[in-house]
Amino acid sequence: MALERESSLSDYEQEMLKRLEAKYSLPAEEESPFRGFPVLKARVIRGTHFLSYVNETQFRSLMSTFPDELVTTPLLFYSEKNRFQAICRSLMLDWSQELDRIAELLLESEQGTDHEMELQTFGLQVREDCYIYGYAGTPPIFASKDLFLSILQFVADSALEAKHVPSEFQKTCGRVLDHMRNLREIVKLESEKST
Repeated sequence: MALERESSLSDYEQEMLKRLEAKYSLPAEEESPFRGFPVLKARVIRGTHFLSYVNETQFRSLMSTFPDELVTTPLLFYSEKNRFQAICRSLMLDWSQELDRIAELLLESEQGTDHEMELQTFGLQVREDCYIYGYAGTPPIFASKDLFLSILQFVADSALEAKHVPSEFQKTCGRVLDHMRNLREIVKLESEKST
C-alpha cells in the first residue's frame, strides 16, 4: 500500500504528522555542530532543513571535538531532525565514495533486479512504498522514496557546487544525478499506479 500524499490527508492526520515531526526535531537551543563552517547549500526537503558545509583546511581547527574520520571529509551534512542525522553521518563517512553505486543499486532494484544483500551492506532496504535505512541493532529509519531521493540529490548538488571537492567525487555525483532522474521517473510511475 503506497503512502498517501500529505495534501490528501485530513486536518486531523496533518496535525498528527506535525506532532510527530516536532517529536523528532532537535530543540531550538541545539544547533548544528558544524555552525563554524561556511554553509555551502541549504535546502528544505519536505519540511526538514538540510545543510551542507565546506570542510576546508582553514576550518579544520573547529574539528577538534569531532571523530578523526570527519577531518578529511570534504563536505559536512546536517539535518535538524534527529532521525536523519544517522543518514547524514553515513553520507559523510560511509557512502561518499560509493554514492553512485548506491544510486545504481536503488535504480536496478526499482527495475526489478534483486540487490537486497548488497544494499544491506549500506544499511538500506527497498520496499514498495519507501526506503528503510538502518544497520542491525539500530532503529530503522523509514523514508518515503521521494524524500530519500531528494536527500541524495541534495548531496550530489552540494558536491557539484563545491570548489574544493576532488574531481573524482564530482564525477561520481554527476552519475548519481543521472541515476536520480531515472529513479524519480520510476518512483513517480509507481506512485501514479498505486493511486
